[in-house]
Amino acid sequence: MIGNLGHLSIIIAFVGISAAIFAYFQENQASLEKDKKSWQMVARICFSLHSLAVLSAIGILFAILFDHHYEYDYAWQHAANDLPVYYIISCFWEGQEGSFLIWAFWNVLIGIFLIRSCKKWEPKTMLVFSAVQFFLVSMVLGIHISDGIKIGNSPFMLLKDVSDSEIFKSNPNFIPQDGTGLNPLLQNIWMVIHPPVIFLGFALSSVPFCLAMAALWQKRPQDFIYKSSPWILASVGVLGIGIVMGAYWAYETLNFGGYWNWDPVENAVFVPWLALLAATHGMVLYRRKEKGLPLTLALSMAGFILVVYSTFLTRSGILGETSVHAFTDLGLSGQLLLFLISFVIAAVAMFLYGRRQLKENEAQSSFLSLEFWMMLGICLFCLSAFQVLLPTSIPVFNVLLEMLGIEKSLAPPADQVTFYSKFQIWFGVAFCLASGLGQIFYWKRIASKKMLENELGLPIIISLVLTSLFVFLAKTQDISYIFLIGSAIYLIAVSLQIMVPLVKNIQRTSLGGILAHVGMAVMLLGFVYSAGHQKIISKNMAINAPESNLPVHTVRDNLLLSQNVPKQNQGFELIYKGAHYKDRETGKLIPVQTTLPTWNDHEKIIQNEFSSNLGIHKGDTITIDPENIYYNIRVRETGRSGFTLSPRMQNNPQMGYIASPDIQSFFTKDIYTHVTNFPDPEKVRWNPAEKRKIRVGESFELQGLHLTLNEINLNEDPLGIPESEQDFPLEASVTIRDQYGVYTAKPIYHIDDKRSVRLFPDEIKAIGTKVFLSKVDPENQQYELMVMTSQRDWITIESIEMPFISLVWIGALLMTIGIGVSFFFRLVETRESQMEEDFLWEASWNGQSSSRIQVKPETSFNT
Repeated sequence: MIGNLGHLSIIIAFVGISAAIFAYFQENQASLEKDKKSWQMVARICFSLHSLAVLSAIGILFAILFDHHYEYDYAWQHAANDLPVYYIISCFWEGQEGSFLIWAFWNVLIGIFLIRSCKKWEPKTMLVFSAVQFFLVSMVLGIHISDGIKIGNSPFMLLKDVSDSEIFKSNPNFIPQDGTGLNPLLQNIWMVIHPPVIFLGFALSSVPFCLAMAALWQKRPQDFIYKSSPWILASVGVLGIGIVMGAYWAYETLNFGGYWNWDPVENAVFVPWLALLAATHGMVLYRRKEKGLPLTLALSMAGFILVVYSTFLTRSGILGETSVHAFTDLGLSGQLLLFLISFVIAAVAMFLYGRRQLKENEAQSSFLSLEFWMMLGICLFCLSAFQVLLPTSIPVFNVLLEMLGIEKSLAPPADQVTFYSKFQIWFGVAFCLASGLGQIFYWKRIASKKMLENELGLPIIISLVLTSLFVFLAKTQDISYIFLIGSAIYLIAVSLQIMVPLVKNIQRTSLGGILAHVGMAVMLLGFVYSAGHQKIISKNMAINAPESNLPVHTVRDNLLLSQNVPKQNQGFELIYKGAHYKDRETGKLIPVQTTLPTWNDHEKIIQNEFSSNLGIHKGDTITIDPENIYYNIRVRETGRSGFTLSPRMQNNPQMGYIASPDIQSFFTKDIYTHVTNFPDPEKVRWNPAEKRKIRVGESFELQGLHLTLNEINLNEDPLGIPESEQDFPLEASVTIRDQYGVYTAKPIYHIDDKRSVRLFPDEIKAIGTKVFLSKVDPENQQYELMVMTSQRDWITIESIEMPFISLVWIGALLMTIGIGVSFFFRLVETRESQMEEDFLWEASWNGQSSSRIQVKPETSFNT
């Protein structure tokens, strides 16, 4: 029933947005003001109905996930009983259908705001915007027209209708007791907030597109700049935040030792951001010099079209073999392609329709002009985007060639990090140099080369001195890194030189652009040092783990740690302290060695006291996630206090073992560590048992271990051993010492009510020792201990020192703040302009005037 309501909501949303498109089209066609207002009212009602239906569908899908309605395919595929609430939220957008719905949700909120703020632009803007929403809702419509032809894929399909499982043939009403669960890589707090931020950026990018289409349609393209400024800045800011969040998720969750891997899905989001960033600079150029209007309009529309293209790449299945992030094809590739082609054709047609009104200042630009350096910067953004887009699209080219009957398979870059980085580093250098000069021409009145030399003198000296110092201290040898360091420092020096006098005038000028450029330069420095000066602190001589058929590079970069055995390496002392579970209620790590299993894999009983400060005691039952094991590693750098790392290894039924790193952050560096290998319980080899007859208080030596029998007691309530009142469980307390620590084993000699003897050994995994109390001679007060030994518990780790990676996140924060400041000033200006325009429109309607306001470019400040 609940699924039928959800599907009905989608149908209502689809019908509502279709009706809104029709009504807005009629409003645009109407000649009488009375008819326009009537159609506008109908369009708004239809959009409101559509909005309520979208919200209803989202609420119902959330209810299906939260209440574990596994009779529905979407819930079974993505949710699970043991997932906490915040990960259930992530389940919503893990699938394609949910991601389209969250995108449509943001569009609903933005559409409501556009209706209230667009005024006279509403009919044309909302017509295009509603068309975008039409395509999004169609992706989740789930209506089958005929065999093999469907419109969208509904998230409200029953599992029995889509599954080929034999169980549904014998029991059509079968409902699974648990779901497949969330992809373990997505079980991270950043995946709760990163996807909705990205989709908000996608939704915001459609507004400049719609405003550009409306401006060209009504042949007033100049007005586009002033109306779209806040929206372009908002889309750049939000999409940039989303990209950084995704980078930090990759850094914190994946084990490739970085935050950006030039994966095709990463590239597919990065390219639209570059296009919108270029449009932002084009907007600034037109406001100041009334130049670059056609390019700015084209880039604003290209930003959204590239968003749609990235959606096609990631959701059509075309990247299935080239990206670890791409979705599988749900049969929607044809719809996605139609979505893309429709808006490309519409954009080109509208651009041609309004091209005659694309007038701008025709004054010639010289080398000593703002427009020269701004256009150079815009071209650099475009070239950078093109360099990333072209190789990323190789799978698309292969499909096109195949459609044309050409048997040729182009291969994407084998080492994509090296391939993209070697180009993008030099683009970064060029960005910094052009940005520095562009800011000088923006804020200063440069009339001669002499004036330019005076402005550049101090920043160039500072950059040369500091670059030489940094290169010397960091021993940088790569010429591209040296140039990038120098150009980034130069940009910071120029920006600070301009910013200091402007701080006094903060009430009358925006410093957002300067802050954003400083942030970009700081990020580039972070990129150079964190990626170009990584130090593998786990390099070692050899790995002697049993049966570890590891390649040479793995042996070289990985360090073998035996439990409780200190290891000195690269100026660090590392001690592996053992495997741990995480208590779900407290979030505390519990040593695996101290727990006993129960009938439920998700519950463990505390076998003995292990810590006085965790508030967990012997006999307590804790709830864990059995898939996740945390390996505690104590790290101490020479001359510094120590810290503990707990990298995770997850054994996922669908994906096998997945390692996630743990990170210790300092201002100057991060220590990034993940587990690369660990003992396979099925391959543990035990040496033949050795027996010793011993009395209480006596000791003996065995294979480097010193064992002492401390006492023999009757354990009336042995944990983990079923017994009756007639049972007689004797427990020995055996102290085991080696050169690294002291351990206590408590084997049990159990006599049941039938006088049968069972031996329950105690295994100390840290030292690979299993102790049995094998015989009891109470008359002679003599006991037999049987000891089996194996290799100590061990793991191998890869640990990387990432210098100054904090600069990446600090730079991203500064860049975001700068964009936010610019957004605030543009929003205030747009509101003032809108009030003046509304006044003139009203005056024109009353016959008082037929002119419209013409907003002047910004006043140039000579600082």
